[in-house]
Amino acid sequence: MHVPRVAVSGDCDNEVATEAEALGAGIAALGAELVCGGRGGVMAAACRGAQGAGGRTIGILPDGEREAANRSEEHKSELQSQA
Repeated sequence: MHVPRVAVSGDCDNEVATEAEALGAGIAALGAELVCGGRGGVMAAACRGAQGAGGRTIGILPDGEREAANRSEEHKSELQSQA
């Protein structure tokens, strides 16, 4: 079965964070996986919302620093540049 994925990204203030959490919860409620860059801002807030609603989150870290990922990331991947 194909599971849709929805990507989110961006910086935010407290007001936008509240909206991003609601968005993440909505994504989870629709049965989609939330994909993001794995860090803070909108990405962390949306992940909190998705996880709170029982959804799956995937963080794609641009620099391989898994420790820097937001705590709401369930699955973490790393991008590696090809030199």
